[in-house]
Amino acid sequence: MKPVRGVHLTVLNRNLGDNALNLAIRRMLRPHVQLDHMELLGNDFGPATLRRLMESPLIVFGGGGLIHSFGPSGKPWSRTGTMWNMELADIARLPGRIVLYGVGFNHFHGDPPPLPQMEEFLHLLAEKKALVAFRNDGSLARLLEHFPSLADKGFVEVPDPGTFYRVFRYRRWRPYFVVQVAADRPHLRHPGRDAEFFTLLRRLCHEAGMDGFLIPHTIDDAKLYERLDLGSRVQRLALWRHWRWTWRTFMHYAGADFTISTRGHSQICSVGNGTPTFSIATHPKITGFARACGVEEWCHDFAAEGATGAVERFADFLSQRDAIRRRLHDLNVRFDAEIAEFNARILSGI
Repeated sequence: MKPVRGVHLTVLNRNLGDNALNLAIRRMLRPHVQLDHMELLGNDFGPATLRRLMESPLIVFGGGGLIHSFGPSGKPWSRTGTMWNMELADIARLPGRIVLYGVGFNHFHGDPPPLPQMEEFLHLLAEKKALVAFRNDGSLARLLEHFPSLADKGFVEVPDPGTFYRVFRYRRWRPYFVVQVAADRPHLRHPGRDAEFFTLLRRLCHEAGMDGFLIPHTIDDAKLYERLDLGSRVQRLALWRHWRWTWRTFMHYAGADFTISTRGHSQICSVGNGTPTFSIATHPKITGFARACGVEEWCHDFAAEGATGAVERFADFLSQRDAIRRRLHDLNVRFDAEIAEFNARILSGI
């Protein structure tokens, strides 16, 4: 049977984690659906974009942290309060089925509140009977704190799509770990505590007792890593931004003995590939995802606790890696079943 041809509204080639989750979505929907990429960044959502969306029987928005009201420059997305920066009246006209696939509400403590247009946008999607799914990192609960009127709209949670970007393992003759340090918005991730944060990272890399790879996900990461010293046994890898080379980064996650994650995507792709991860939470979504996975005891909330107790918790994590791997195997079996059910809902509506 000929596949349905839809449009995938998302961002590629900016953040490797976004590359991974979007590739996973397209892979999971094949061969029934062929998604054509439509880039969000720089899209003016003018007449040509509207014509293409009007022709499409399926529009997939996400995944990733697209449900936020302010761009990297601090300028608000003015029309829907999200990165789908299109007139609400035009969205209302779209005849195809709309799916928000595992989107995240990336709201930092200290961010301004989301724009009211976001609430209007999500109410419109509910009226259009769109299938709206948030990723399982607490995004939906955080959103409802701002917009309680959305509580009865049938929105659901699904495992983060990045969990399903699974690749072959990088093979190395001796064990190694991966460390990922998020460089964006340090004033919100660890406000006024940069020295304490990086001292803790160096201590954990030392306690790891093996070689490590420092892996950038964004240009900001790569710039920071040029001057970041995590010890002589930690090697900095190159940034492979284009989506075609995403596997070159995440095969290191798949083959690692464990990872140290300060970014949600690092945590998520580690879990999906069955690799134990010690998370240092600098954003609510990191603690939220750890809680959803049942591994919150190995997620250290730096925002709340600073470095206190982190080294001891890391030592406990290292001693239980085999048990954690078994737990992640069972978790991924459950996640696979949940996402298969969600994908079946998408396909049944087109």
